[in-house]
Amino acid sequence: NGATELCCDSNVWPKPAMGACCGSQPYSQATHLCCEDIARLKGTNTACCGTFPYNRATNLCCEGTIVTKNALTPLCCGTSSYNPINSLCCDGTAHSKAGFTRPACCGGAIYDAALARCCDGVPRYNVISCAGLA
Repeated sequence: NGATELCCDSNVWPKPAMGACCGSQPYSQATHLCCEDIARLKGTNTACCGTFPYNRATNLCCEGTIVTKNALTPLCCGTSSYNPINSLCCDGTAHSKAGFTRPACCGGAIYDAALARCCDGVPRYNVISCAGLA
């Protein structure tokens, strides 16, 4: 009976209020989150980060890692937080922009686009074009 029962992975369960399946188990969407088939208690402003719940107001989920969110480091770069005002995220690693006129990413590294070109993932200084470079 769909009004009183829930079928989760071929198992029949009594249907909880606001019921849904989380993996093979029933859970109440009013009180829990389903984080990768694991029912977790819901809190204020909660979301899943992998199998764990976290508060989106105070934390970030960076590639499955929960990190503290603050005004100085408001964005993710790989599994860490960083500040895009003074850092540049290149392939999941934050690099300081200090000393670069036009910081840019090239092959996971930071380079100065005012002084170099990115040729096949390698910063090349003192070249006009990448043509003919090996």
